[in-house]
Amino acid sequence: MLFTSTGLIVAVWSGLLAKAALRHLERDKIAMAGLLAGQVVRSETRERARLLGNEAEAIDVRFVLRPASAHNATGADPDGQLSRVVDYYRALRPGRLVITGKAGSGKTVLAIQLLLALAQVRGPEDPVPVRMSLASWTTLSIDLGTSASAGAGDAVRAWIRTHLVDTFGLSNTAAQVLVDAGMILPVLDGLDEMDPADPPNLASGPSAPQAPRARRALVELNAYQHGIERASLILTSRGETYDALGLRARDTARIEIAPIDPARARAFILSRVDEPIQWRDVVDELDLNPAGPLARALSTPWRLTTAVAVHDTHPHLPHLLLSPVLNTEPALRDHLMRLFFQRAVTAFSRPPGSLDPRQVHARLRVLAHYLEENTNSPRILHGRTLSGTDLVPHELWPLAGDRYVRAAHAFAIGAFGTAAIIGFWITGVGSTPAGPIIATIVFVLMSALGAIHTWSRAWAAPAWFDLEGFRTAKRRRRGALGLVVALALGSLVGLELGFVFGLAVGLAIALLGWLGATASGFGDDATRFIDPRDLPRANLAVTLVLSLAGGLSLGLVCVLLSGPAFGLTVGFAYSLMVGIGASRGIVFLMCVRRGPHRLPWRLGRFLDWATEAGLLRVAGTAYQFRHRELQEWLARTPAP
Repeated sequence: MLFTSTGLIVAVWSGLLAKAALRHLERDKIAMAGLLAGQVVRSETRERARLLGNEAEAIDVRFVLRPASAHNATGADPDGQLSRVVDYYRALRPGRLVITGKAGSGKTVLAIQLLLALAQVRGPEDPVPVRMSLASWTTLSIDLGTSASAGAGDAVRAWIRTHLVDTFGLSNTAAQVLVDAGMILPVLDGLDEMDPADPPNLASGPSAPQAPRARRALVELNAYQHGIERASLILTSRGETYDALGLRARDTARIEIAPIDPARARAFILSRVDEPIQWRDVVDELDLNPAGPLARALSTPWRLTTAVAVHDTHPHLPHLLLSPVLNTEPALRDHLMRLFFQRAVTAFSRPPGSLDPRQVHARLRVLAHYLEENTNSPRILHGRTLSGTDLVPHELWPLAGDRYVRAAHAFAIGAFGTAAIIGFWITGVGSTPAGPIIATIVFVLMSALGAIHTWSRAWAAPAWFDLEGFRTAKRRRRGALGLVVALALGSLVGLELGFVFGLAVGLAIALLGWLGATASGFGDDATRFIDPRDLPRANLAVTLVLSLAGGLSLGLVCVLLSGPAFGLTVGFAYSLMVGIGASRGIVFLMCVRRGPHRLPWRLGRFLDWATEAGLLRVAGTAYQFRHRELQEWLARTPAP
C-alpha cells in the first residue's frame, strides 16, 4: 500500500511537472514566434523599399486564377489584385498559393506584400511567414524519381530549420520547436531559378532531366504536411517554367499575374512624372500601337517603374524610347538596364576604392557571370549545388576556381608552418633542447594535417559566440564543469612548474574551453538579425579569440620549458596557424586581386555599397542582384 501510494504521488507529481514544462515551452514558442515576426517585418520592409525604389506604393497588379485539372485548394476567387491579396490568401483551404508570371511581372513584390500583410494581422499562435530563396536550397538531393524523402516533408523541415539558424540566429532547438509546431509559413521565392533558365526546351513528364532540382523541390513540397493536411506555403515561379515542369504543387491555388495593359501603363506614367509633356510621344505610342515593342517592353512593373525612374533626372530623354534602333523588346530592355545602371552608379556616393563606373561594371560583371554559369550549367561542388542567384560572402570562393583556392589555402598553411619551425630553432638556441624538437614535431603535424584538412574540407560552417547561452542552467553546469577540469589540469602543471604558473595555465585553458563552448549560436530568443556580413565578421571574431586564447595557453607552458623568447614564438605561431586555417575568405580575396576574376579587396564593403545604390538586394545571409534581368545584362554586356 505504501509503495502504491508513493508511486501514485510520484506519477501525479511527474504529470504536473510535465504539464508545467509544456506550458513553459508553449509560452517560449509563442514568444520566439513573436520576436521572429518582428525581425521578418523589419527585414522585408527594407527589402520592399529597395525593390520599389523611391515609390511608396507598388503598382496594383492584377492576377487571375489558373486552376489545375485536379488537386486545387478551395476558396480561390477567379481573380484578384495586389492590394487585396491577403484576403485572397486567407480564404484558401489549405493555405497553399503559387504565384506565377513573366520575368519582371512583380512576383517577388506580390509575395513580400502578402508576407507583410500576414505578419501584420497574425495572432500570437499564427505562423510567421518567412521568405526563402529556393535557389539557396543547396542540400536538396537531385533524384528524378517521384517519391519524396523518407518522412513526410522531412527535407523541407530540415531546410527551414537551417534557414532559421543561419539567417535569424535561432538555436537549433528553437528552430526545431517552431517548425515542428507548424509556426513557420515558408514563402518560397524563385522555383524557376533552381535550374538552367531555358523554359522552352524543358521536357515534361516524369523523366524531364532539364530541371531536376525544381522537380525534386515540388516532390518534397507535396510531401510537406502538418498533421493530416498539407502544410501551408507560398511559392513563386515564372509561369512558362512552372508549366514545363510536368509536376504541380498539390492542393494549391495557382494565380498568374496579368501584364500591364497600355492604358494602365499610360495612367501610371502620367501620375508619376513631373513633366508629362516630355512623355507625350511615348504615351501616344502606347495608345496607337498597343501590341508594339514599346508596349510589350513596358508591360511588367519592373521595366515600367525603371523607365520612369531613370528619366527622373533626365526628363528630356523619354523620346529616346522611340528611337529606330530600339524597335525590339530586347533592345528596349537592354537600353533600360544600361540607363538603370548608369543612374545607380552616378546618383549615389562614390563606390569604395574610388572605382569609376567602368570598374564597378567590371566587378559586378564577374559576380553576375559566375551566377549565370551556375544557372546555365548547374554545378555541384563537394555535395552542394552552387546557387545561380545568391552571393553569400563566405561561400564565394569557388568563383576563383575550386582547386586553385584550396591549393593556395593549403600552401599558405604549409609555408607558415615551415617559417614557424625555423623561428623555433632560432629562439630556442641555448635553452632546453627538447623544446624546439617537440615544437618542430607538433607544428610539422599541424601543418600537414591543416593542409590536408583545408584541401579536403570545402565547406565550413561559420561559428559565432553565444554569450547569452549561459543564462540556461545546462550551459552554466557545463561551464562550471569545464572550469573545474581546467583548474585540475592547472594544478597538475603547478606541481611541476609552480603554483602561480599552474594557476595561469589553468585559467587560460578554462577561458579557451568556455569560449569554445559558446562558439555555437545566438541563443533561443532570435533578438538579432544576421545580414550577409554579420556571419563572416562573427566567424572572424571566434577565430581571433580562440587562436589567441590557445596561443596564450601553449605559450605559457613553453615559457618554462625553453625560455620566454621560445614561449612567445610558439604561442604567436600557434595563434597565426589557427587563424590561417580559418581564413579561406582572405585567401580567396588574395586570389582575385588580379586576372579575369578581379574583385575589390574590401568585397563586403563594395557589396554593401551596391545594395545601397540599388544594384543589389539582401535576402537573408545572401546578396542578390536587384533583378534577374539586371544580372543577365551585366553577365553578357562588356563595360560600357
